Amino acid sequence: MQRRRYERLVVLGSLGITVAWPGAAAVTELPELEVVSGSVWVAETERGAQLGDYLEMEPRVDLQARGGSAYQADLHIRGGIFSGAGVAIGGMTLFDPQTGHYFAEIPLDPGHFGKLRLRTGLRHALGSFNATAGSLNWTWGEILPGSRVRALAGSDGHLGAGLFAGLRTGEWAVEAGVRHEQGDGSVEGGDFRWERVSLRLEREGVGGGTVRFFGGYVDKFYGWPGMYTGFANLQETEDYGVGLAGLQWESGSQARGEHRVGAYWRGLEDDYEFNRAEPNTDFEHRTAVWSLQGEGRVPLGEWDLHYDTTLLTDELVRSTSLVEGDFKERDYAKAGALVSRAWQWNGMRLRASAGAVLDTSSEDATVVLPQGGLSLNGSANGLDWTAFLERTETSRVPGYTVLNSPPAGLFGGNPDLGRALAETTEGGVRLQRGPLSAELLLFRREDRDLVDWVYEADAPTARQASPLDATVDGVETRLRWEAPRWLLEAGYAWLNKEVAYAESGGDASFYVLNYARHRVTLAMEGRMTEDMTLRAEGRYREHPENLLRQSGDDGLFIDLAFRWTDFPAENWHLQGTIENLSDEAFASHPGTPGARRSWRVSVERRF
Repeated sequence: MQRRRYERLVVLGSLGITVAWPGAAAVTELPELEVVSGSVWVAETERGAQLGDYLEMEPRVDLQARGGSAYQADLHIRGGIFSGAGVAIGGMTLFDPQTGHYFAEIPLDPGHFGKLRLRTGLRHALGSFNATAGSLNWTWGEILPGSRVRALAGSDGHLGAGLFAGLRTGEWAVEAGVRHEQGDGSVEGGDFRWERVSLRLEREGVGGGTVRFFGGYVDKFYGWPGMYTGFANLQETEDYGVGLAGLQWESGSQARGEHRVGAYWRGLEDDYEFNRAEPNTDFEHRTAVWSLQGEGRVPLGEWDLHYDTTLLTDELVRSTSLVEGDFKERDYAKAGALVSRAWQWNGMRLRASAGAVLDTSSEDATVVLPQGGLSLNGSANGLDWTAFLERTETSRVPGYTVLNSPPAGLFGGNPDLGRALAETTEGGVRLQRGPLSAELLLFRREDRDLVDWVYEADAPTARQASPLDATVDGVETRLRWEAPRWLLEAGYAWLNKEVAYAESGGDASFYVLNYARHRVTLAMEGRMTEDMTLRAEGRYREHPENLLRQSGDDGLFIDLAFRWTDFPAENWHLQGTIENLSDEAFASHPGTPGARRSWRVSVERRF
């Protein structure tokens, strides 16, 4: 096996030099939507500890957390299943071959990053990997000199501390972060503990661009009743470590094109306990991923060529439960190209884009996925507007938990499941006039051979991985008004699903049919004084009826927070948050208790 592993890496490296050069960077003219809650407020408060903390107020991304941000959280984008979402850092898509439950587990400090953006349509289809519904891209931020030390305390024994520091000298820049948090949780058996260290090193002027190294590790333990089973009488725990190390180069300009190429290794070791009172060696896993990726834009006269490539190999290194199936390692390749051109027409700008993506794997079928879209934008009487229409196709293959689990039991697998396809048509309009911006998007996604876990209503302890076809219709709206001292953000998302399962043996769904039909978000922020800011957030969600959910089908969550800068002295910051003020008991995962009211206060010193 080791020799085969070596040969595979040599082939991947050779292909990467051929396909990925000249690399890739932020692909212009293919916009990524800035996440609503990725505001200055979130970035500067204790909420910004992990990726999931930035998504609670984003109506287009349904963050379904098991206990809160310190625990595990599933990402559901536009009504897709958690394994159909993608996560990228600096344009490089991360990958979890075992299960999509760990996509949000990025072992890097949020201080390394700038904007968090949602990718749908053409940008998602071209730039993501093995994701059908949508993806998130966390762009790199500027390395700034200075440091900050933070300590926090909160309800239920919540304690934490962290340090983040940056340094610039000549062509070199470096920043590093370390953080620890622990607590007892808002329900019995909800204790947690996690530590994270991360580093980013950059040098400018290398090959006309910038080279960066990044790496980090997070060690995380948490418990929550009925975490994955949906049975609140079971005290389940997760204990895992995630490591990530990568190297990336980027360069370019508007005239010469932008290019970015990079590689990374990601490893995960996980120990899940079905019942913490009787620990055993079941459900222990170790996976490894190596990837080489590139993206960019090449100007060709009046045309632009956008390209994206991914080469990836993974291995299920060790598992005590994923012992069935036909293979434990797999190679993947993806290559996509899109050409676009703009025309000026009656004072407006029309852009047309068309291309295709090729997806292949050593263990699955190869597909060619066509892409295309039109956009029109203009400005009149101080109003800037953009209208667009896109038609895209995406694809993914199932992970090892689906393929290699035993065919019967709580997590019944199916080794015969293969590639899933999704065809998405979306359109919308975006408006901005002065401090007011608005957005209306509509989409239809047709999923084919999507994988869900199904069960009999009278026997929910026996689930089976099963393929299905689904048609998902959605409407998404956003409104933002910003004044010198006030900010208002509102969002609404509506989803509807029509589902047909390809195999019998189940009449209820644990994931695909667990979605919010209606989601409403509202945030108000006011600067009371030059140093004091208050914020209130509300989130309402209504789900279709689910046989396992005991908390009702809708929930209203209200959070309050304040930030006091230069208190008690210059360069000190005091922050406080109350989450779930009304102590709402709604459970986002059927049968799994939801997090209850909690609070925390933090103090930060900047140097």
